[in-house]
Amino acid sequence: EVKETRRPLAHECLGEALRLLRQVINKYPLLNTVETLTAAGTLISKVKGFHYEASIENEKRDFEKALESMAVCFSSTISEFLMGEVDSSTLLSLPPGDQSQSMESLYGSLSGTESTLANAEYVDAGNPLGDDVDIILQKSEGGVRAAFFYAKKLAKYMKDLTSYIEKRTLLEMEYAKGLQKLVNTTKGVITQEPCMPFQSIYSVALEQDQDHAHGVLHTSLTLQQQTYLQPVSMRRLEHEKRRKELKEQWQRAERKLSLYCPQHLHQPSHV
Repeated sequence: EVKETRRPLAHECLGEALRLLRQVINKYPLLNTVETLTAAGTLISKVKGFHYEASIENEKRDFEKALESMAVCFSSTISEFLMGEVDSSTLLSLPPGDQSQSMESLYGSLSGTESTLANAEYVDAGNPLGDDVDIILQKSEGGVRAAFFYAKKLAKYMKDLTSYIEKRTLLEMEYAKGLQKLVNTTKGVITQEPCMPFQSIYSVALEQDQDHAHGVLHTSLTLQQQTYLQPVSMRRLEHEKRRKELKEQWQRAERKLSLYCPQHLHQPSHV
């Protein structure tokens, strides 16, 4: 019985490894090299063709060699990628946005085998995480309360972040204004007397400080009014308004349910 379970378990582990490899290649297309895909294909063939019910030394050595080759090949590709030395001639020539097609093909080659890879657990359907969470909450007791609790925590999280950014930008603006004032005062002093040592160098340094202060002020104002504070604050207020509306609707529904079917309140809640 132990030997009979080896094949499904091996296919299950292989499917998980290929799923992770596919996710990495989707994110970093430069890792999608011929060598990596060839090594993955060899490993798949060894896993599928292995005689799990017998003990054949040659097969064991071939399997170990294929596994080691896959690890070494992928490790080398990652090292080249980090060093910026990926050879473009080894990349698969695939249309933009479709760089992982060969990995998809390898991953799909496991379908139809005597394995558990056909289960949705090992097939990435591409559903957003939010949808998965909604399904879990719908099937869980107290799911609505958990959703409201998380929504409240999220609002506090957004508020804490915006508070930090707001205080940080105020400090940066205060620093920039102080630096501008200091530069203007110092510039007038050191340029009064001509032919002083390193006068031109210090003048350039003051100009750079002036530009830096101007850049800090511009960035802080942009964060406040355009890119972060104002948009996130508005989004948080919308989130809070919607959360309270939904909570009131849910509480009204609970009150109605308690009037007509009191016993239902003791059953699992659904979103």
